[in-house]
Amino acid sequence: MSKSDIKSTLIAYGYGSGYGYETIGKPQQGELLSYFDIASAEVKSAGFASGDPTMTGHFLNNVDIYIHTAKQFLGEDGWEKLDKAHKKMWRKRFKTIEI
Repeated sequence: MSKSDIKSTLIAYGYGSGYGYETIGKPQQGELLSYFDIASAEVKSAGFASGDPTMTGHFLNNVDIYIHTAKQFLGEDGWEKLDKAHKKMWRKRFKTIEI
């Protein structure tokens, strides 16, 4: 589940449906409702668990694995010819596939 997937159901307490969101619950006194996102956590977990040196190397060098995979599919030139909207679309497609 990505940050954008959860945005409509999990928000900081105090915002209401008037903002287009629903609150999943009010934290009790002494509790904190929070959300923490680790970029590419599922794919990173699989990569490190498998011990794949290429994949872990990409993660350690902060390579966006979804863009890297799109470039493998489209070719570097094909990727560079895309406009911003199409790059976003292809990145999202490969994120969906890899997760």
